[in-house]
Amino acid sequence: MANHDEDLSLASRLCLACGLCCDGTVYEQAAVRPEDIAPANACGFRLFKTEQDRQVFLFPCHYLEDSACTRYDQWRPSVCGSFFCLMQKRVADGECTEAEGFSLIERAKSLRSAVLALLKPGQHFLWARSRFDALAGAKADLAPADAQLVVRMFVLERFLDQHFRKPGKKRLPSEAIARPAVEATPDDTKAA
Repeated sequence: MANHDEDLSLASRLCLACGLCCDGTVYEQAAVRPEDIAPANACGFRLFKTEQDRQVFLFPCHYLEDSACTRYDQWRPSVCGSFFCLMQKRVADGECTEAEGFSLIERAKSLRSAVLALLKPGQHFLWARSRFDALAGAKADLAPADAQLVVRMFVLERFLDQHFRKPGKKRLPSEAIARPAVEATPDDTKAA
């Protein structure tokens, strides 16, 4: 979709600048409504059943190009047009400005890039999240590369929980989110 700012809603402008839901950064999957299953299959969405017997498609979405959906003007699952992240809701409700929303997007992308910078060829963001989950609770000493990954992923996950994920959809324990902490910059995490 062309980015004609004056023709787009605020929510769409934020979404097109972001893409972090669809690339798998904010969430790993999206639920598909029963009426969307057949058309989603016909359009090539890779659907899976969860343990709770829900149909989902996994991110990153193969229709995402940069931060824009290549199916935006065509049929796509209902969730794609109806979902609003916490940041979009806060901007719409006047809890933060549009400029602050764009700043949060850039910060999240920067934190994600800091994680990606640690990965070897062939590794991807979902691998990093899985590795973080496995290492975060480890009691043993971590190798320096693993410690760097844990620190960068924690900073990113905490930021996403605070600014993008809705209540009930957070990845970190609530005490890790609520605890005051100095926000690390990508430069800070490079030294970790």
